[in-house]
Amino acid sequence: MIKRLIEKGLCRVPSVYRVLVSLRKPCNSEKLAYLKLVKRDYVVVEVGANLGCFTRLFANLVGSTGSVLAFEPVPKTREQLLRNVHDLNQVTVLPYAISDEAAKIEMFIPGDIHGQASLRQHSDLGWIEAGVLSTVNVECMPLALIKQVRSLDHIDFMKVDVEGAELKVLTGAREILERDHPILHLEIEDRWMTSFGYGADQIEAFLRSIGYTVFFTYDRDWIFLDCLKGFTGTNVVCAPSGFCP
Repeated sequence: MIKRLIEKGLCRVPSVYRVLVSLRKPCNSEKLAYLKLVKRDYVVVEVGANLGCFTRLFANLVGSTGSVLAFEPVPKTREQLLRNVHDLNQVTVLPYAISDEAAKIEMFIPGDIHGQASLRQHSDLGWIEAGVLSTVNVECMPLALIKQVRSLDHIDFMKVDVEGAELKVLTGAREILERDHPILHLEIEDRWMTSFGYGADQIEAFLRSIGYTVFFTYDRDWIFLDCLKGFTGTNVVCAPSGFCP
């Protein structure tokens, strides 16, 4: 409880919080990025919220006048997520797997690693080492068809971490992305995108077609990218023309 109260207070002065996070070893560079990108009053959509580690951070950053829609389709994971954010009135947890079509579909879970649940069965070594593969039936929906999303006046920031299905999430949200051009934080893992039959260059081509022209990754500082083809990192931030972090 005390730790949560301290973080809530620090999120009111994110510039100070960033300094404190940067001093830790190892430094959580992803948290540093969110502290820079997510502002008070923002509307945040988190696709693949898992247990809610960053959901709480987003909620504290946007404050009581912002909101967070957190999507987590795996029932056991979602139960823990709900417990972890039960005290945050600005967070709404929804049970959908987000893709480009509405359907009932199997989601694959490697061993007990629910954070790597995916709409495809991957052949990555980590999946093989995880042991028994289990499945769970989930409801899959495009963002543009979800009433809680459609009722929003705008979206400022989207985090998409869906173990390879990022392009499907984006194409299913085209209408929203063209309307609002929210800042996008995407996990891009070639080893998982391969299971879906596409690569980072196709994500870039889609985003450029709807007005996204700024691409960068980060460690402690921003690293701007001319293109995504051949990118070997994990996280990429995408934004429309004129954006400067």
